[in-house]
Amino acid sequence: MSHLSYQPVGATLPNTKLSVPSNFRINHARRSIGQGPQCFENGRKAIFGKRMVDLDWMNLDGDVETNSQMLMRAKIWGTKWQLPLQVIEVYDTSIGQKRIAGFSYGTRSGHMLRGEERFCVEWDMTSNDVVYEIYSFCRPHRLLAYLGWPFIVLLQKRFLKQSLDAMERAVDQANNQR
Repeated sequence: MSHLSYQPVGATLPNTKLSVPSNFRINHARRSIGQGPQCFENGRKAIFGKRMVDLDWMNLDGDVETNSQMLMRAKIWGTKWQLPLQVIEVYDTSIGQKRIAGFSYGTRSGHMLRGEERFCVEWDMTSNDVVYEIYSFCRPHRLLAYLGWPFIVLLQKRFLKQSLDAMERAVDQANNQR
């Protein structure tokens, strides 16, 4: 993990004791995607299949495996970006009455930003609700990112909404194929 561009590494992991430093911007969104174990399993498969970032302007290349390197590929205003990432941890675990599956990745030194992002699906076994969640923290790392920070914040908001929609579609499709 020596090539990651920020500290503290692991602050997005479930059940972590680490906290995000105050000089990072936090992005967070959650959406209910259904109920029950089959919905959780469909969400789990969608997460590990990277369906939540299969967008017309962005996708992830690379394996969802701890320590593997990934590339976020984005097309913004006719320009193509390849942003290096590293998977910090992949998890599929139970914490109390919740089952959580997902992964967290961090930015590598060639990325425009510094930070970490988590994608997970959570099944609350007491309420039976299944929720998709994105949680990240970041700040600029390159001069262009500092200059374009207001635009980057808008892109992040757009990404949150589109990722929630993509995940909901992926789980709905899988639920309807049964």
